[in-house]
Amino acid sequence: MYCHHNSYGYAAAGGSTHSAMMAVGQRPLRRRQRRQQGGRLEHACRIRQGPLSSLVIFAGAAALVLVVIYTCIGLFTMRQMPHVGRHNGKRGQMRRHRRQRQHDDDSASPGTPRLPDVLLIGAQKAGSSALANWLFDYGVCPARVFGQEPRFYRKEVHFFGDKQRYAQGVDFYAKRFAHCPRDALAMDATPATMLYADQVRKTYEEWEGGILANKVKILVVLREPNSRELSWYNHVTLKCRTDRTYSHPDCYNADGSVRSFSEYARDVTLQHVDIGSTRRKQLCRGHYAHLLREWFATFRRSQILILSYDEMFENENRMMQRVQSFLNLDPRSNPGRMEEKNTKNNERKVRSIACDVNDILNSVFDPLNDGLYRLLEENPGPEAEQRPFPTFVTKNCTTS
Repeated sequence: MYCHHNSYGYAAAGGSTHSAMMAVGQRPLRRRQRRQQGGRLEHACRIRQGPLSSLVIFAGAAALVLVVIYTCIGLFTMRQMPHVGRHNGKRGQMRRHRRQRQHDDDSASPGTPRLPDVLLIGAQKAGSSALANWLFDYGVCPARVFGQEPRFYRKEVHFFGDKQRYAQGVDFYAKRFAHCPRDALAMDATPATMLYADQVRKTYEEWEGGILANKVKILVVLREPNSRELSWYNHVTLKCRTDRTYSHPDCYNADGSVRSFSEYARDVTLQHVDIGSTRRKQLCRGHYAHLLREWFATFRRSQILILSYDEMFENENRMMQRVQSFLNLDPRSNPGRMEEKNTKNNERKVRSIACDVNDILNSVFDPLNDGLYRLLEENPGPEAEQRPFPTFVTKNCTTS
């Protein structure tokens, strides 16, 4: 006689009860067998999956290492990149990328030749680059660059002031805007155009029967003349000092030395104020009244918007509204603030004008500025224009 303990915890005795015991114990036995078989299968699966799991773990670790490496390289590269303009964040990057894409698209689409709808004619060193790039970001179309032409010809074509380019005729000029969509404004922002009112009128009258001659919109930004002269002096002499192959008549004294600003004011500015000078290209560009009088006689006053350089910095939003209204731009598409351009810093840059030189320049420009205010008052412009035009304020001078 023996005892059998089943899985339910009780004992059955004697051989006569063996069948009953087996019947009761079959189900628990089968359960134990299934559990044992399942354990063996699970163990077998773990053995088979072992190499695969190791491979997955290794691949994940390698990917993590690569991510860390590329992140470090990216951070290092960003630290080495120079900051450009006032907008170095995401919005500024999007602007620059959009201009680059537009340039790439320009070189691939021939289109139909056309003249620009907008001319930003100056004045030179009066914020034309900041205004032009803001308008390009708005969707206004720049010129196309051909062949070995410098990249900045996208902004300023230099057609009217360059004898060789101007001699090639209106087709040469119109070809540079052929890529622009017909429903978009096209613009040439050459600040030297301010000197060539007659050539501009003649060119527009030659194109398609002269229809656009009375429709083209003209933008002018005026800056206090003394400050404009100083800014131009810094611009020219920086190039003269850094590139000895660069030759500009405003740079050098007779002995070949680079002029100081007092020498520049005496030998360049004051000499070119004389309107009777035959050196048309070197005419003093701060004599605004004389230059604008030619434009008012050549184009309708309603086609010309006069803007203040000071307002660009003191009340940028108001200036933007003037341009939006004049060009019929949708304010909802405003790309944001203007990026400051041409702010080159170097140790030889002249920051302010000596008081004695400033007084001499004021004695010349004050009467000319009074003539400008009278001219603008007698010839009112479009509704978007400031009226009366704000008087210029000279910056503080330095005593020697």
